[in-house]
Amino acid sequence: MLMSFEECTKAEGFPTVSQLLVFVKRHDNVLKSSQSDIPRFSLRGGSRPPRGKAAVSLATAGSYGERGRVTSPPTPNCILCSSSHTLSKCPRYLDMETSQRESFVRSRKLCFNCLKTGHWSPRCPVEGLRCLKCHRRHNTSLHSSKEEMKGKLPEVNRKSLNPPSRSETVGGEKETASSPPRTQFSSCIQCNNSMLIVLGTAVVSVFDREGKANSIRILVDSGSIVSAISEEAAKRLKLPRFPYYGSLLGLSKTPIKGLKTWVQCTVSPRQSPNNILMTQAVVLPRIAGSLPSVTLPSEVKDEFSDLLLADPAFDQPASVDMLLGMDLFPQMLTGERRSLPRSNLIALKSIFGWIVLGSCSNAAVPYSISNLTG
Repeated sequence: MLMSFEECTKAEGFPTVSQLLVFVKRHDNVLKSSQSDIPRFSLRGGSRPPRGKAAVSLATAGSYGERGRVTSPPTPNCILCSSSHTLSKCPRYLDMETSQRESFVRSRKLCFNCLKTGHWSPRCPVEGLRCLKCHRRHNTSLHSSKEEMKGKLPEVNRKSLNPPSRSETVGGEKETASSPPRTQFSSCIQCNNSMLIVLGTAVVSVFDREGKANSIRILVDSGSIVSAISEEAAKRLKLPRFPYYGSLLGLSKTPIKGLKTWVQCTVSPRQSPNNILMTQAVVLPRIAGSLPSVTLPSEVKDEFSDLLLADPAFDQPASVDMLLGMDLFPQMLTGERRSLPRSNLIALKSIFGWIVLGSCSNAAVPYSISNLTG
């Protein structure tokens, strides 16, 4: 700029102040006119935007606001109505009942936390996103109140909320309107001097209140019409509880005591956390005794050594903290099975791995029964 001023005034001798002011004003007008159409950049660290292709990429990546700053790209289309807003702000989505929104999110395999694809809520990468009503790890639009959750109980539980208006027969006995509602709920191991009954067990991941996976040993029982969880496991997972109004019967129609609450459980295979099952589990003081009641012969486990077992220690006595009943039994099996030619044991393939169950010979095993207790 100084050289330009000297070029303009060198023929006229020493420049005056008026000549300097005229030159500066003219130069300022030229700069304003040449930069009026050039967008400004707001960059950190004082560095200037590179020339050439980098400037073009900034212009095409977004639009410029009133102050010349680069704004974010357009919002993706809504997965429900294809409009330019997120699913959580979609009028059609918000007009649905909570159960309908949950079914839609589940059918599209969306995250229950951020409502996006590619992951499940226990693995959601969005930090600090919680329900505004209960502060649990799910989207506020999927929050269910206790009154709404009562309507989501299995059919047998909903029926128990209203005593029957007429006499009904339950297990061969007549039940009147004044009789307490009952639900058949039984599971046992029977052993005699020559035969041992092996019930299917698996080690799975159950997510706690914070969305963290906890390893839980479960009993798979197709003879139970509801699922259950032990009091100790429910406390460890810190899951919200809801009142349970039904009653359960064990063997010989023995009422199971201590029934007060149920919890919503999210279960997944240890090796595949995105494959999720959900169930409403009744909270029991405990599920059963040790399963199996005695250590199985080593030959039994050797027969299944080439399989990925759902419970790698199925042959060793250990406690179980959860029971998955008929409500989830069809969903967990894949249809494959393997039988042993020299015994009545079979292995059923499930999403958790191969589940071993059936009967095997063991002359040293005494007679015993392990029943669900209250």
